[in-house]
Amino acid sequence: MGARCVAAPILDESGSVTAAISISGPVTRISRDRIQAYALATKKAASAISAQLRQSR
Repeated sequence: MGARCVAAPILDESGSVTAAISISGPVTRISRDRIQAYALATKKAASAISAQLRQSR
């Protein structure tokens, strides 16, 4: 059994990485044919968090 993980950076107002989010799971749940969908969802979430952080300052 193996594991897969995807991650995306959370950026501050200057574009610097300040944090990151990720999802991970066993290869039986994060299959190769689904990894792109998980990566896209992770990137969208990171982008939304980054935007919220910029607005709160």
